[in-house]
Amino acid sequence: MIFGKITLPILWTFSVARFSPLKANNPKTKKGGYFFGSFFIITKKVYELVGTHRSVREEIVEDAELGRKVKENGFSLRVIHGEKYIRAIWARDPSNLFQGLKRLLIPLYKRERIKASVMGIATFVLLLLPIIILPLSITIIKGQKDAGEDMTKSLIILILIIISISLIVINSILQLKYVIFQNVLYSLAFPLAGSFILVAFVSSIIHSKHKDAINWQGRRYSINQKNNRDG
Repeated sequence: MIFGKITLPILWTFSVARFSPLKANNPKTKKGGYFFGSFFIITKKVYELVGTHRSVREEIVEDAELGRKVKENGFSLRVIHGEKYIRAIWARDPSNLFQGLKRLLIPLYKRERIKASVMGIATFVLLLLPIIILPLSITIIKGQKDAGEDMTKSLIILILIIISISLIVINSILQLKYVIFQNVLYSLAFPLAGSFILVAFVSSIIHSKHKDAINWQGRRYSINQKNNRDG
């Protein structure tokens, strides 16, 4: 599914920034633990001691919460790269992907509203604003050139915009080539991916105030549950 392929580089970057493997793998801290629901291995003893999935059945993102409980209870946890050994499809169509993003973002917003809001603003500023400003900057420089005005400041801004866009593309290429193992040409669709994720951010903030449910992988997750009491 193309939307999944173009959004994954950005989502993976946010994921690493939000859930650092270094913190998760650090035995000296009880914070930073998480599981990816697609695939994780846990011993029966530890699984039962943390309460199995029954202890997180009211959570919207129950896999991450189970990992957090494992870490907080002092058990060893190790996040490793296994992309070359196992594959998983997170979302099969844009609607499913949109619901999946909301499932991740709503609990984050309820627990850490400032951090979630900053992530939404950062998505716009880093991924979309340079694309919006680029044609405007070129138009201004052209007008200044025709009018014989000094273009130094405008050229500096244009260079910074081009560098910003280049860094985004390079990051996406690296993620696609070495982490996600997809065609690097998907990196060029980052404005579309950024727009899709930004809409999901805004929708999640609005949706978090409602009492209805999120549909994900054939299950309805009620927002008006334990996650509501955490916010």
